[in-house]
Amino acid sequence: MDIPKPKLTVDEQINHLKAKGVQFNIMDEDAAREYLTYNTNYFRVAAYRKNYRQHPDGQKKGQYVNLEFAYLVEIASIDNELRHVILRLSAEIEHYIRMTILSLIEKTDDDGYAMLQAYIQSLDEKSASILQSEIKRNQSSPYCQEMERKYREQMPVWVFVELISLGRLISLYEFCGQYFDEPTMSENFYRLLSCKTLRNAAAHNSCILNDLRKIAKIKFPVNNAVMQAVSNMPNISSGFARKRLHNLRLAQITTMMFVHQQMVVDEDMKQGSAKALHQLIDFMNRKEEFFDSNNLIAVSWKYLDILIDTWY
Repeated sequence: MDIPKPKLTVDEQINHLKAKGVQFNIMDEDAAREYLTYNTNYFRVAAYRKNYRQHPDGQKKGQYVNLEFAYLVEIASIDNELRHVILRLSAEIEHYIRMTILSLIEKTDDDGYAMLQAYIQSLDEKSASILQSEIKRNQSSPYCQEMERKYREQMPVWVFVELISLGRLISLYEFCGQYFDEPTMSENFYRLLSCKTLRNAAAHNSCILNDLRKIAKIKFPVNNAVMQAVSNMPNISSGFARKRLHNLRLAQITTMMFVHQQMVVDEDMKQGSAKALHQLIDFMNRKEEFFDSNNLIAVSWKYLDILIDTWY
């Protein structure tokens, strides 16, 4: 069988990186070998090379410009810290999605069953089947099985929201906005889809910062409210903001912070998240000299620094 990307030993991985122009002056080859053996795999750390330019021609054509292996390791460490913060913010957003739905139920004459039944009836056959599978999975959960068993035949919305996935919760949130004629909820729906995508990437331990380049078209583009909020920041130009928001990763991080600011009202929760975000910025800047010669990374770090300082 012809294998286009054969398995490489750790020594072969290092030689491959060297052939691509990656240097080992800060972290030597022995340290790199230990890192690749015990800390992470080659595929993950090499993914961050996308943030570096390659020589377009000449003897070094295709080799990376001014790229140290230590720079890749540092971005990987920052990415790990970022994932922890993303999961924190998304958990708090998820909590307030539930709270928003339940607060609406309390303010209206809905009994907690009617709206939910209307939502279930609105689903097509395929979606209804998927929902049944989601609920059924709780039967084997030590945390939810008793709740699912008790309310299996007739389930109120305050139980339902504890048993469903984040994607389903966002779907219910949108329906709830339409059902009770709350247009702000329908508008927020698309921002929440962006948050879900980012949260899923972090939950699956995917690389987030492996490509900070501009993307022509992204699946869930930043909506006007987020763009306006960023453009109105005192220490940022609208042009600078737009360029950063044309990157999928930065756009989704920005959207999650915007939604978090809008939805989370508990001050202790906000202060805890603010502390975590500022610690992230300190971590990103601990070796800022590593990225002085890479404008793509340097301006991305600067953008996140301004974003967090302004909103938190």
